[in-house]
Amino acid sequence: MHLVDNYYMAAAFARSLPAYCALRNLDLNRAAAKTGIDISKFKSNKESISLTRFANLMEMLSQQAADECFGLNFGQFFKMGDSGAFGFCLLNAPDLRSILRNYERFIPLTADYNSFGVNYDQKSVEIFWNYAPIIPNVEQYTDMMVMLTLRVLRIATGPDWQPTQVSLVGTRPNSDTLHRQFLCKDTRFNSHFNRIIFPVSDLNLSSQSSDCRIFTIMKEQCEVLLQKRIQPGPILIELKKKILKRLQTGDCQMKDIALELSVSERSLQRRLALKNTSFEALVEETRKELSRALIEITELPLTQVAEKVGYSSLAAFSRASKSWFGVPPSQMRRDRQVTH
Repeated sequence: MHLVDNYYMAAAFARSLPAYCALRNLDLNRAAAKTGIDISKFKSNKESISLTRFANLMEMLSQQAADECFGLNFGQFFKMGDSGAFGFCLLNAPDLRSILRNYERFIPLTADYNSFGVNYDQKSVEIFWNYAPIIPNVEQYTDMMVMLTLRVLRIATGPDWQPTQVSLVGTRPNSDTLHRQFLCKDTRFNSHFNRIIFPVSDLNLSSQSSDCRIFTIMKEQCEVLLQKRIQPGPILIELKKKILKRLQTGDCQMKDIALELSVSERSLQRRLALKNTSFEALVEETRKELSRALIEITELPLTQVAEKVGYSSLAAFSRASKSWFGVPPSQMRRDRQVTH
């Protein structure tokens, strides 16, 4: 399986999607078939689905509905209990501080993010996250998840609360009226990270829906699920994911990744040799997979694609692309446009 299909999300986050598509007379089955998603999994609290494929599904539904705010609107429609133990844990937490602490702790139950964190200072709190660069169609998915995150925070703050600032990785829609209405008056776009910033004093706000008994039970259940979720996958996939994080910086050395895995370089070399590959070959394969995704799916200028893949010049990237695909990246993009 390709790296692009090894980033997952909890299928239950799409549980409300069939009802929402029916409400809007959208053909979910046709869109799901095109992306290769089995919508029967949406009913399960135990299943995972490809994050890449679901992000593509959201983009297709947005186009089918002619609604550039499809993800935002679906996030409003989503039933908060649909995410299982994770959702019920947050719904029953005593205050915003506890909601946020458990949100950060259990966020791996929702999806595989490239990075996720919470920063605190004397005046404000910042929640930030982004996605692996090999998952390019994230605008509608981002809108959905930011909307859901704010709805979680509003369990304690109240339905009319807005953060100080929201930043999104997606491009600005033709009209950002709904973003400013649903998310924040100061909503920004084209960010490297999704960010939600609000006053640190809000952490003391109490939740009106809190039930300590349910909260404790659901928290314990989330801990059990988390231990299962964070088990490492196949070694080659895990290595490619770590390489992918480092490609753009150019700091992609085996010694650093070996240290991160708590193994010696020699031990890692032996493990790769048993798989009939090498660290250098994995770097090359990861570059190739990322290049194909960014060239064929996005509209990023090729100079930016080259930078994200870890090349200092477009010329060097073009030579690499020609060796991988038989044609330079400009030709691949022209061929894609003809096909579509």
